[in-house]
Parts: sequence; C-alpha cells; structure tokens
Amino acid sequence: MFSGIISATGRVKRIRRDRQGLRLIVATPKGWRVKVGQSIAVNGVCSTVIGTRPDLQFQYMPETLKRTNLSTLIAGSVVNLEQPLALGDQISGNFVHGLVDTVGTIASVARAGNSHVLTITVKAKKLLNLVAAKTPVTVEGISLTVVDVNKNFFTHAPVPPAAGRMRGSAPQNHVSRETTAVRPWSFTTHVIPYTWQHTNLNEKRIGDGVNLEFDLVAKYLQRFFEHRST
Repeated sequence: MFSGIISATGRVKRIRRDRQGLRLIVATPKGWRVKVGQSIAVNGVCSTVIGTRPDLQFQYMPETLKRTNLSTLIAGSVVNLEQPLALGDQISGNFVHGLVDTVGTIASVARAGNSHVLTITVKAKKLLNLVAAKTPVTVEGISLTVVDVNKNFFTHAPVPPAAGRMRGSAPQNHVSRETTAVRPWSFTTHVIPYTWQHTNLNEKRIGDGVNLEFDLVAKYLQRFFEHRST
C-alpha cells in the first residue's frame, strides 16, 4: 500500500530484456535502506526488490509489461519511487495499490499560473467512466486530482485529404475536409511546481505514456452495476 507521495526519483542504470520478461536496475536513492523482498512503487507499479547490490533490482513478467509503460524505459530514464506505507505513517495523499489499470497518453501540457496542466487521453471509454472531477487519480505513481473530464468521444475536426486512403492509392473524392474523427477520451489534472520539479513529470513530452491507477471504490462500483444489469 502506498500514498502517491513520491519519496524519490531514480535513474535507470540498466535494463535486461528476454522472452521471460524484463529486469530493471535503478540507482538507489541517497539514504535509502532497502531489503530484498520489499515492495517499492516504480512509476506507480508495485514492484518487488530482488536485489540491492549495488543498486535496486526489479523483475517484471509479460503481463505487467503489457499493462504498464515499463517496457518503454531505457537506460537513463527517470522513474518515480515510493516506499510502502508502514503502520502509523501519515497518509498525505491517497490510498494507492500499485496496480496499474492502463497506460494513458499525454495529449498536451499547458501552464495555468504556477501550475502545469496535463491533458491525458484514455483509449477505453469504460475506464474513463471511473474518473470524475475533483476525485483522485494516480499518474506515474503520483496522487493527483482530476480537474475536468472530456467525454466528447466523437468530435468534428479537419482531416487531411490523405485520410481514408492507402499510401499510393488515388485520392478519394468523397472524403471531406470536415468530417467526424474519433478522439480518445481525456481528463485534465494540474500539477503544482514542487511535484513538477521532484518527479519525472518534468521529463515527459507530448505523446509519452503514463501509468494510471483509478479509484478502487469506483472500480468495485462499476463491476457491481455491470453484474446487476446482466
């Protein structure tokens, strides 16, 4: 169990890939005392420490790689790290389980006063139904607040003339410059300067994937009503 308050960031030193999965080696943050077998959230993914000498070592199976952005990491990437809560710890963020639901995509980064505004798209409509304004969402292991939700799945937008035809084929006269284009669902969240400076969000660019974990109660309620309607 975590709180979504990032303890430190670490830089990826090495990655070893094979058919069985991935082994990740991350520089140990200064002052950390970690034991083999301990859980640490890496970009919001609950990860088991399999080695500590000379650096933190983690191992991931194909299922985890399929549902997270860990497979996109390279040597030099910066990852968010959080140690698990202990009995008696102050909970400054929200309950985070480290069980990533999906990978969202950063669609835009804007400024609003001293904050950065991230717009994150989610491909699955079902998942965005778990999001509501002024509710928590975990992005890359960071506990943030949803500011707004865009549910305009179909929008009218200009489409280049090449749309609707294969490369090398003749132009299609029936394709209009104004047509209905499918846009992923999205939500926005604001990030204060401290969080921006002390996490890997300042390393992110438009088009990058981010791990998302939604509220556990919302997920249980969605499942309850799905079964109730069948």
